[in-house]
Amino acid sequence: MRPSPSNLVRWAAGIAVAMVATSFTAQAQQGRVTVRVTDAASQQPVGQAQVQIVGTTLGGLTGAEGRFTIRGVPPGAQQVRVLRVGYGQQKKEVTVAADQEATVDFAISAVAISLTPVVTTATGEQRRVELGNAISQIDAAKVAAEAPIR
Repeated sequence: MRPSPSNLVRWAAGIAVAMVATSFTAQAQQGRVTVRVTDAASQQPVGQAQVQIVGTTLGGLTGAEGRFTIRGVPPGAQQVRVLRVGYGQQKKEVTVAADQEATVDFAISAVAISLTPVVTTATGEQRRVELGNAISQIDAAKVAAEAPIR
């Protein structure tokens, strides 16, 4: 026995309604975290700071006003991390309630950046201190003066 077209339409509509209702329920059980990032010395907003909920893929970059809102954050205790080139990393704990917004303020401090010397070898890039072999220079003029060239 084949179902009638009207029964198939009702069945498909029922499935669609159930999926939408489940989606709204899941979204209603999640919260939001608004992050504000400022420079600790000048109190000015820090734009392009990377904001992330640790252990998830939730996050993004702050705007010119130093703010970013993360949506879809699971309720409970969460750790928020802020990174920005030229500034020290900071982490803070925040408690997120279902369908609520939590606010976290960060005042990050500038740090000096130092680059580590890198030596490129046939086996790939390595820092000079990681090399297991000796690095030396050969003065061709001195070698030619001491021994005849054949």
